Amino acid sequence: MKFEIKITENITMGLLEESDAQNLYNLIDNNRSFFRRFLSWVDDTTSVEHSLDKIRKDISGFNSGESLEFGIFFHGRLIGRCGFHEITKRSAEIGYLLDQSVTRRGIMTQCVKVITQYGLDSLEKHRIVIKMNPMNTASRSIPERLNYTYEGTERESSIDTEGSCRNTEVWSFIKGDS
Repeated sequence: MKFEIKITENITMGLLEESDAQNLYNLIDNNRSFFRRFLSWVDDTTSVEHSLDKIRKDISGFNSGESLEFGIFFHGRLIGRCGFHEITKRSAEIGYLLDQSVTRRGIMTQCVKVITQYGLDSLEKHRIVIKMNPMNTASRSIPERLNYTYEGTERESSIDTEGSCRNTEVWSFIKGDS
């Protein structure tokens, strides 16, 4: 049975299975130019096999407790990803992406809210972190809405899609924040 979390009547998050590889690849391929603006790994996903490898890595991370990355499903259709791409003893770091056709509907805010609470309550983490490209204002609005605290900017800590160094904003939510 697939591990799922219900977000709303029509939205669920669940672990992807190997049978989801084509749908994951299609999500990335159909949104390639949209995702490429902020996610440097997008151009490395050039086949269904790459998506299958990612799903296998996600399953392994789930089994080891090192990560917990979900697919987001709207009426059963894969529309995005949200989860913890890194889990440590005291904290977990969230990453997310969403099909451009369903942005600005509050879907990702709802998913991040639920995964934040899951990390604090079920995984018993003290700190939840979101890191992002400062130019991604739509992404920034999510931790702002959810009362995350802006901690600062890591200078030239990441590589952008052009291969240049870029800054990374760090946002956190600590157990007990409201």
